[in-house]
Amino acid sequence: MVMSGLVISEYYGGAFNTRYSDLNSFATSLSCNIALDPPFGTMAKSKKCTFYSKPGGCRHGDACKFQHVGSSGSSQKPVISVAPTSSPPPQAGLDDGWGDWFATSHVYGTPVPPFSHTAEPTPGDGDGWRSIEPVVSLRPANGFQQNRSDGPAGNPSDVELDLLRMKLSSESSGKSHENVTAPLFTRGVLDNGDAQELRQYAVYGEMMSVHSQDFIHKPVDNPSRLYVNMNAPFSAVVCGVQGSGKSHTVNVMLENALILERRIGVVEKSLSALVLHLGEGGKHSAPCEAAYQGVLAEEFRRLSPSVLPPPVVVYCSPSSMKTMRAVYEPLTRTGNVTVKPLKFDKRELDAESFLAMMAVEGTSETAPLYIRIILNILRTLGEDNYSYDAFVKELELEKRDFNPAQQTGLKQRLKLLQSFLKDDNNEAIELRFKPGQLTIIDLSDSFLDPTSACGLFEIITRQFVRADVGTGKILVLDEAHKYLGKSGHGLKEALLYIIRQQRHFAMRVIISTQEPTVIPASILDLTTVTILHRFSARSWWNHLANHVSTQLTEEGFNQVVNLQTGEALVIAPSGLVMLPSPEDELAKRKLGRDYMVVKTRGRVTMDGGSSVLVVP
Repeated sequence: MVMSGLVISEYYGGAFNTRYSDLNSFATSLSCNIALDPPFGTMAKSKKCTFYSKPGGCRHGDACKFQHVGSSGSSQKPVISVAPTSSPPPQAGLDDGWGDWFATSHVYGTPVPPFSHTAEPTPGDGDGWRSIEPVVSLRPANGFQQNRSDGPAGNPSDVELDLLRMKLSSESSGKSHENVTAPLFTRGVLDNGDAQELRQYAVYGEMMSVHSQDFIHKPVDNPSRLYVNMNAPFSAVVCGVQGSGKSHTVNVMLENALILERRIGVVEKSLSALVLHLGEGGKHSAPCEAAYQGVLAEEFRRLSPSVLPPPVVVYCSPSSMKTMRAVYEPLTRTGNVTVKPLKFDKRELDAESFLAMMAVEGTSETAPLYIRIILNILRTLGEDNYSYDAFVKELELEKRDFNPAQQTGLKQRLKLLQSFLKDDNNEAIELRFKPGQLTIIDLSDSFLDPTSACGLFEIITRQFVRADVGTGKILVLDEAHKYLGKSGHGLKEALLYIIRQQRHFAMRVIISTQEPTVIPASILDLTTVTILHRFSARSWWNHLANHVSTQLTEEGFNQVVNLQTGEALVIAPSGLVMLPSPEDELAKRKLGRDYMVVKTRGRVTMDGGSSVLVVP
């Protein structure tokens, strides 16, 4: 096989052996500045050097010499220049007969900057030869194929070292990936030179201190801004008692995802948001706190009069629409909030949706007899022949053999599902999810139990994952302890699947709860960020201690118990912070097993979760 590009191979103990591959006469000479730092010897400063080729250009396997002609001391980064001798070097890229070139080369893991186009071939007298290990590899964009040369010493096994050097070059891209996907990072990380890689971020709050087993670090800059990376998927658990600031933190995250405003941060593209909420039904119901995203705070409106709140669409149980419209009336009157009944088109409901409403848990062997019959019908129909009407038709034939108890259970589930179906299915299927829009599924209904609500939540969640919205997504489980207890097996499995695949779904998942023990251990184990607002239950602390990377000590528990409203203990192993190095200089590193104490920023939308006091 022939390498489609150029490889410059340099070896200890002789002249530079520069190998060109299939360049023909495109390049008869090269000029470069290479910064040679230890372990490459004493050439710590950059050196001006010239490559010479044979007349007509170097071809695959040709050996060309290298001459060191003096020290320039002006460049500390490798810059490779390519120019034909028969014409001036191109000034705006290398597209004029050169193809689309890009640098994937490396100096032991350090990427080579883009090409320079100012090289001038210079003659030399052959003095000053020096040799080192292969350090530079240039490839054109049309691909790279293996060089089958036996290596400098004629030993075929030496080519195996290329794989080790490829591993070294991937380390730099790995560091870049760590920056791009870090869920949280401080202002110091941006000022450290990583702003170009971190494209979309918003202020979460103020980092007050970092706690390790060996030290407590308090940042010098006051306040020290902490950002949440809205450009990359993450998963977070937010817990704490009422009045600790838990809902405030969740709504700050939603603002960061939906509102384009420089005071919030650098947010170029709004996400699509879904909130699942189950509250108390009846006349004393309260609106989901996330719905206040549709109303800007008065103070912020004065600061930014041109900013509009994101559209908020609340879907409620059809049987409680009159009550829920009255509950949300203050928000629909003053804010960008709309209330609609949750109605499915039959074409939206696949086999998984029906199983979710049937509350089918476990395998077909452990399920009741009538559930096994339902599974068999679905299996017989398959994906190609399944439709809601076809399934109901087959079910009517099979249910004749059900006993009265089975008939009753099936009838109840079917009746519930039918109450959420549209009467007319000839219209276009409604698009519930859009960029920049907050969709709330509020199933607060006196006649809807948590198990049924979880079935509907599961259907909506799967639709949200599949929806093509052209942007990232954020899923919030509000007050999850109200429905993620003993019920909701299917919803828990769906959440676990989403969190495991969050990178591929462009999904951010936030689970908010007063009681962290209801969250499955498998979900806690996978969580990217854990935010602990004030609580005093030791059982909660012990439960969390078994599933987070940080060693939660007695001192940490004392901190959580005594946190002020709005403060939180934040665990984010892949978060990036600036901490003192052994040389007492601040250096960027992962938070790892340490934790931060953070104070959440103020909201730009109205706060609907304030406590009701006797004397305001």
